[in-house]
Amino acid sequence: MSSPFGWRRHPVSGRSRHHDGADLAVPLGSTVRAVVSGVVRSVGRRSGYGLVVEIEHRPAPGRAPFRTLYAHLAEADQRFRRGTQVRSGQPVGASGGVPGRDGTSTGPHLHFEVRDASGRALDPAPFLGAPPARHKADEQRWQVMFSSGRKPLTAQQARRLRRPTRAAFALPPAAGSRGTTRRPR
Repeated sequence: MSSPFGWRRHPVSGRSRHHDGADLAVPLGSTVRAVVSGVVRSVGRRSGYGLVVEIEHRPAPGRAPFRTLYAHLAEADQRFRRGTQVRSGQPVGASGGVPGRDGTSTGPHLHFEVRDASGRALDPAPFLGAPPARHKADEQRWQVMFSSGRKPLTAQQARRLRRPTRAAFALPPAAGSRGTTRRPR
């Protein structure tokens, strides 16, 4: 993971601000796959994000909906329109991150976000059944999840995604951090 969720010094602006997702260093053009089944909410360009695919997930009745966002894409599946059904493991697009072309970026990577129903950003690591990447082995595991060889979620990972509560998926704030997130603009 090249830049985890949380407070950081922005690599382009140099200002301290909250990073609402996780940046995963992957080779340019890597296949990006949906982490769980859902419905396309939007496909298009957004300031700072470049090309984005946003997928809404409606878990079992009684569970809160959430959405995932895949940004800095070089391309998105041409069939995707608002309302298109997406299966877990289905290709969403190809990774980008080319500076000046794919949003505010310093190099090839995928920006991945998870947001609750109210739009609050959540740490994406627990949604994938992975702790925040702190070591090379963790980084390699994340890269495999977003490469062309990624397998769909296991049954255990899918069950976790059906219980989207902040307590279940957000890790305790890092020492010295405010432990808060901001709502999207």
